[in-house]
Amino acid sequence: MDECAVAQLLERPILDTGVAYCETEIFQPKCKESEVVVITSARYGRMSKSGRCVGRDFGYIGCATDVLDLADSWCSGRSSCQIPVPNSAFKRRVNCPKDLKPYLEVKHHCLEGMADLSSASVEVMSVE
Repeated sequence: MDECAVAQLLERPILDTGVAYCETEIFQPKCKESEVVVITSARYGRMSKSGRCVGRDFGYIGCATDVLDLADSWCSGRSSCQIPVPNSAFKRRVNCPKDLKPYLEVKHHCLEGMADLSSASVEVMSVE
C-alpha cells in the first residue's frame, strides 16, 4: 500500500473498536472489489479480564503482544484474507499461562484501492 493511501486513511476519523476473535474463530475481513483491507491494530494474547472470549476473570494477566506486522503482511493490500485463531505464528510471540486461551483483537478498515497482486499468493497460517 502506498504512503498516500495510508496517510488518507489516517486523516479519516476512526470510530471503531477492536473486534475479538476467540479460539476456533477466523478473522476474515472482506472488502468490496474496489477496496483493500488495511489492518490498523492487532494484538494477540489475553488483553482483558472480561469480554466475549474470556469466560472467567483471572484478574489482569498482561500476556499479550502486538502482532500488527504479521496481520498486516497477511491481509493489508488484499480484498480479503483469513487468519485462524489460534495461530502458531502468534503463539510463538506470546507467553500466556497454558490454562488461559489467548485471542486475537484486531481493527481494520476497507480503503478504496487496487489489491496488491504481486503478493496475492495465499499464505497458510497453521492452526494448532
